[in-house]
Amino acid sequence: MNSVMQEVTGSENTTSGQHAESSQSRMRRDDEDMRSLLNFLLSRDPFAWDETLRSISTGVTADQIVSPDRAKEVGYAILESMKDNAVKDYTFRRKEQVVTMGVKASAKVDGLLRVSDKAKLTDALVSAASQESADETSDIEYVLDGGSLLHRIPWRRSDTFAAIGQTYVEYVQRMYMKPRIVFDGYNDGPSTKDATHLRRSCGVVGPTIRFNPEMVCSARKEHFLANPNNKQAFVQYLGDVLEKDGCQVLHAQGDANTLIVRTAVSCAIYKTTVVIGEDTDLLVLLLHHVDLRSRPLLLKSRSKTKKHRQIDILSMKTCLICHLLPFLHAINGCDTTSRLFGVAKELPLKKIKTDADFKTAVETFCT
Repeated sequence: MNSVMQEVTGSENTTSGQHAESSQSRMRRDDEDMRSLLNFLLSRDPFAWDETLRSISTGVTADQIVSPDRAKEVGYAILESMKDNAVKDYTFRRKEQVVTMGVKASAKVDGLLRVSDKAKLTDALVSAASQESADETSDIEYVLDGGSLLHRIPWRRSDTFAAIGQTYVEYVQRMYMKPRIVFDGYNDGPSTKDATHLRRSCGVVGPTIRFNPEMVCSARKEHFLANPNNKQAFVQYLGDVLEKDGCQVLHAQGDANTLIVRTAVSCAIYKTTVVIGEDTDLLVLLLHHVDLRSRPLLLKSRSKTKKHRQIDILSMKTCLICHLLPFLHAINGCDTTSRLFGVAKELPLKKIKTDADFKTAVETFCT
């Protein structure tokens, strides 16, 4: 206002130290601060029609048990419970207090399926087939397991979600040439992998976070992705980012293994195809569904913790009874069945070669 009046009157006044806020540098800084605040609020609208309690800075959405809005009611209830009690005899109970957004969500993980060592079956299949890995050619179609890709890239706590997405794009650009990427779906209710996800998270599930690309990821990656709402939202965002970079992205309704295999088998009809994934389920399904008349089809592992392995699916299929593999895999522990107590994962595969009665019984389930 002071500056405008000076322009109107054609006069120029000097200022003392106590009016430093009217200087040009201070006004520029105030303008920059105002624009920063506006940009912050535009991407985190605090007036959006949303009945949930959430933090506009981190995007964390409160669980139903969070009750700071009932602080007055809870406080009066505590005071009421204090009546006729001596101070030394009164104990504050946590269940009677207000639940804040800082409370970590967790779940008991007792009673889960007995876990099998699925990698042992992969080792047994490779050993039984005695196959040599085929060499890759220059004209290759890559099919990526999106779930495996999701966990391969580490996240830095100071990065925005846009920076995290760009990290995935750069990794895919560096390793593959415009691949097909298949992601799991996580919002279709109970799935075959619920028990697996719960076991991997050890029962610790992060809060729901409504993020945007400019928001800094303040949560740990493991806790963020343990929440199915967060995971589905991030998978959708990452898929859009990868599609803009030229990748073909597919989203499964639930577990992606079947869609990955169907995509790979259809691609192998026309050109050499490489599936990137570490799941034994993929190996079993590829061996079961691949057509021996197709072009070379390879399964390659790029795990950080396990040795890299390249498996020639066509070569292995000619050496094994592949139509029985789904049952042999399921009977001794997979995502939906529990491992038999005291029975090694690879034992059914070995037994079917030596026990004709067992083989006949297995074929009953596979016809």
